[in-house]
Amino acid sequence: MTKKKVWQYKCGFCAKKNYSAGAMNKHEKGCTKNPARECGVCRIMGETQAPIADLVACLPDLQEQEIYPKEPGLKFFDVVDPENLLHGALKALRDKANECPACIMAAFRQKGIPLRMAQDNGFDYKAEMKMIFDDLNARNRGEY
Repeated sequence: MTKKKVWQYKCGFCAKKNYSAGAMNKHEKGCTKNPARECGVCRIMGETQAPIADLVACLPDLQEQEIYPKEPGLKFFDVVDPENLLHGALKALRDKANECPACIMAAFRQKGIPLRMAQDNGFDYKAEMKMIFDDLNARNRGEY
């Protein structure tokens, strides 16, 4: 039998864990929950990253609070229609974030808005990231 002690590193902003200090440092710099994040996607797209505080300010405040009339156990998210709630906010966020899906995702995560609400309003992180990397790969192959 062998026994080995190892260090496990946890991101200071989200729940991600890793056994490599270097990999965790890299993750923390770009973590979408990090208020001082460095966006690699903005760098790839050749855009200037907008301050995350400005992006978060574009979104409405959705803290879970009891609504009027007070009914036992009824919470804000049980009643509110996501389309009306985020109407216009996503467009303003896209403009301020220079269409960067990673920055948009970071704003939603830091504001505490469930991603399903973002998806209901037309934000598809995976599809938008795929378009960016398809475009990057095409440029690298010289197709443009």
